[in-house]
Amino acid sequence: MKKVILLFIWFLVINEVFPCSAFMIQNNGAMCIGKTLDWMCEDAFLTINRRGIRKSSYISSKSNNPFFWVSKYGSVTFNPNGVGFCSGGMNEVGLVVEESSLSGTEYPSPDERPEIGEIQWIQFILDNCATVEEVIETEAIIRIRSFVGASHYFVGDRNGNALTIDCVDGKMVYNIIPSNGVQVLTNNRYNWSRKNLKNYQGFGGCLKIYDNSSSKSRFRVAASMIKNYNPEEANISDYSFSILDKISQDVTVWRIVYDIENLMIHIKTKSRPNRRTINFSNLKFDADQPILFTRLNQDEDEINSFREYSVEENFELFSNVVKAWKQAGWNLHFRDQDIKDMAEFPLTFVKP
Repeated sequence: MKKVILLFIWFLVINEVFPCSAFMIQNNGAMCIGKTLDWMCEDAFLTINRRGIRKSSYISSKSNNPFFWVSKYGSVTFNPNGVGFCSGGMNEVGLVVEESSLSGTEYPSPDERPEIGEIQWIQFILDNCATVEEVIETEAIIRIRSFVGASHYFVGDRNGNALTIDCVDGKMVYNIIPSNGVQVLTNNRYNWSRKNLKNYQGFGGCLKIYDNSSSKSRFRVAASMIKNYNPEEANISDYSFSILDKISQDVTVWRIVYDIENLMIHIKTKSRPNRRTINFSNLKFDADQPILFTRLNQDEDEINSFREYSVEENFELFSNVVKAWKQAGWNLHFRDQDIKDMAEFPLTFVKP
């Protein structure tokens, strides 16, 4: 009982101290997805993930039924936990996947399906899906399990559709949101946030929308700003950063805007608030090239200078993350050997 209570408190702390927000905004074919990462660690890798590469779900003491696949699409991902374990990204056909914490998350119980950790699932989806409908179809062949936390997901595609995924009572709850819907996700279940929004001005209610750091407020503020967007006053990527600025907090370390129409990723970080851009037209995703990555906290020229993957740098990054977790009081029981295994895991990504 004590363990359950402590776990519940831990999830509440994650949601309130390190919340994140995501949204989709569009106008006349232009569409962007914005994301704040509110976290204790600013450093990460940007990774070029190749198409035509055989991969598997990470095998650990928690996993005894791994899944294998060959990547269909290339992508660029944000990897705060090392290469192979991304927090979000966009693939070459414009599908974007992002995650944020959600207390009360309960993943499906073990069954005959192969399994994958909740973070690595993001890479699997980017490797294999082009639309939100295809994302939903993957549930038939793979099961998400907890690896480091409790996440729910925001997905957007080039058709202008968004998808939220909450794991409730062991079931995957999907909401496909069309372009005229409220395409926002913070740290509450989407259906609850959408229902609550109806109490506020502009969405059917009489209450005034106010700004604070709570998940409910960030959802309402983002939804309102999207609804009131005037393309004559600002281009869509600039306005996306305006929304991110409004819903950011002291713990916000990244502001990301995915330009789906033009296949670009715009990035601002806490220590480097200048806007930097990754343009997919300058990248190659061929299987014959090595794994390429770069550090996130660099200037424009340096952030686009991708280099060959390094086990040593991967080990260093994830070691620093685990140290930060421990300093925050989160003992997730990662041994040095676990960190080493995860750092070397990308070496298993090969051509079939």
